[in-house]
Amino acid sequence: MIARKRIDIGWGDFAHAAGACCGLVRRPAAGGAALLTRRADALVCLSVRSGFDLLLAELALPAGSEVLVSAITIPDMTRILIEHELVPVPVDVDPETLDVDPCSLAARLTPATRAVLVAHLFGSHLALRDVIGWAHDRGLLVLEDCAQAFTADDFAGHEASDVRMFSFGTIKTATALGGGVLLVKDATLLARLRQRHEAWPVQPTGQYFRKILKFAFFRPLLLPPLYGILMRAIRLLGRDPDAMITRLGRGFAGGNFFERLRHRPCAALVDLIDHRLATYDAGRVRQRAAAGERVLARLKTLRPVGAQAADRTHWLFPLRAPNRKELMPRLARAGFDATCASSSLFALPDVPGHPAPRAATAAMAQVLYIPVYHEMGPARLDRLADLLNEIAETPAPPRI
Repeated sequence: MIARKRIDIGWGDFAHAAGACCGLVRRPAAGGAALLTRRADALVCLSVRSGFDLLLAELALPAGSEVLVSAITIPDMTRILIEHELVPVPVDVDPETLDVDPCSLAARLTPATRAVLVAHLFGSHLALRDVIGWAHDRGLLVLEDCAQAFTADDFAGHEASDVRMFSFGTIKTATALGGGVLLVKDATLLARLRQRHEAWPVQPTGQYFRKILKFAFFRPLLLPPLYGILMRAIRLLGRDPDAMITRLGRGFAGGNFFERLRHRPCAALVDLIDHRLATYDAGRVRQRAAAGERVLARLKTLRPVGAQAADRTHWLFPLRAPNRKELMPRLARAGFDATCASSSLFALPDVPGHPAPRAATAAMAQVLYIPVYHEMGPARLDRLADLLNEIAETPAPPRI
């Protein structure tokens, strides 16, 4: 069975991480100035969530302030906003292009609005110039979530944004099994963030080392011959495979969420982020994008969310399938592990007094994540697309 997602890390990276945990490797020196972590405006954090929490604590926006948020996001980002007594207001996105329209922002603007949090979704790169200009004309901060958009090339978000956030979490491109980088435009704000960050405890190296060992063990199980056995074993144990696989990919499962969040990264994690940035081949992202485009071109009626987005790199392939519950077992029988729960992305709920994000809600209610990555090879990718076409053209059996 083809796994729903691969972990984008190699054995050499695992070895580097283990060596870093034991103090046996050093941060790369040559060319280091080009790395995200070495930029003068960079702050390296335990995760994007950690950096976002740190940022909101330092900004100390008045309680009840509203933040306009891309209507498709992860629950933890809104959870952090609420922890700081802020109100996340969903701004609808176009399911075809994933763009946020300044007109939709304007419809949600109130005197309480203080910031805009906009995300690049599913590996696409949004054109945010108009959004940033609109926000800055009204004195609003622009926080750019690039967690799904890293491409190991010259993309570093939009320089006009006040804060840009990049993730190297478990299922991200060039993962370091954790870590995030914030690029902060205002040098004074960055200095204050660094000072506040220094007061946080450091992530225990042993805790990170155990995470390295866990995923080194888990990675071979994602290979097609073993993954099907793993899924059957999970079911025989009476467990839900979706819940277990999704939980495995989350960085802050269990325990006190904010207590776990509020740590600085250990030196070994920073070392591995540097190593991944210095050695990652951007050609892998281009291969992934080509695989996604190959499947997209062969599909006849079914389409993914963001089918017309700019700079599609297909970090995820979120197929819009009204009958997704029926598709899942049929794809599984053919050897493809499709799921509704591959990612924690969701559509933000309505906020009283604001227009509902109907387009995002409707799109996410139909999303079925299917495995599309270049390691599958052309034959399997074509077989998957043809199977989806066949299923889409076959009338559903009548319900009894």
